[in-house]
Amino acid sequence: MNIACIAAAGSGTRMDLPMVNKQFLPLDNVPLIAHCVNAFNMEEFSSIVVAVQKIHIEQTILLLKMFCPNVKPFVIEGGASRNETILKLADFSINVLEAKDSDLIITHDAARPLVKKNTILKNIENATKYDCTGTAVGVTDSVYFSKDKKTIDSTIDRYNVFLAQTPQTFSVLAYKQLKSKLAKEDLESNMDICSLFHKYGFNVGFVKGNAKNIKITVDEDYTLAKIYKGLE
Repeated sequence: MNIACIAAAGSGTRMDLPMVNKQFLPLDNVPLIAHCVNAFNMEEFSSIVVAVQKIHIEQTILLLKMFCPNVKPFVIEGGASRNETILKLADFSINVLEAKDSDLIITHDAARPLVKKNTILKNIENATKYDCTGTAVGVTDSVYFSKDKKTIDSTIDRYNVFLAQTPQTFSVLAYKQLKSKLAKEDLESNMDICSLFHKYGFNVGFVKGNAKNIKITVDEDYTLAKIYKGLE
């Protein structure tokens, strides 16, 4: 059993968004969150779970009924941080959906509406080889390291640098093992779930992503996503 878990509990504070949360922004007249849910509407998944802020649960249910008529996702309350939200999604999968140790949990950011099905499928395939599988793309620009953010301390070989994306995939058993090791500061950190697995010594791999699978974080990202969507 594979369960898709979509994290949508963020508030989009780095964007100029009066009166609307980021996951509800329209892209080609469809909310970002609905694009993500529809992307995971595949026979490989037994369930889709979406985590949002408590005040947005009813709105999310209504929107998904409208824009994802062939899907019946579960909508739950997310956490105060992204990692807390991922844990709530995974715990729901285990405690409510009764996911077994060998089942896979595939997590994805609702702010990445342009994820492709082949990327999702590659995650599922690669998950049999690692405790956790991520998605990443290489960089094309030079990469500097600077402690003071003004002076170049060193230049990093860009051929060995990759930018993390989602989906990120792990088995229920691996998740249980990781959760037993997590500290409070891990839940509050900016490290993604793959990074947490790596921090605690798990075997973590990744598959090649798509440069168009951008995370909409600032206004310029939203503009770029509109352009990419228009080219499909």
